[in-house]
Amino acid sequence: MDAAFDENTFMFRGQNELALEIKNYIEKRMQEVRSPQMISSISSISDELQKLADLKTKGILSEEEFQTAKKQLLK
Repeated sequence: MDAAFDENTFMFRGQNELALEIKNYIEKRMQEVRSPQMISSISSISDELQKLADLKTKGILSEEEFQTAKKQLLK
């Protein structure tokens, strides 16, 4: 696909330091998000949320306790 027609492409003319900073930031964040650690972290948070929801459903946790624990996990 021609980059000029790709809706996800930004094109800058000449030397543009800000554009280079933005590009480097985006590439860095993409690597972080794709890293196994990030994926594992997201999975473990999801697992913990599910466990909390199960405890709430069983009546072991109150709504207030559930919300408090959920906020702590999502920090």
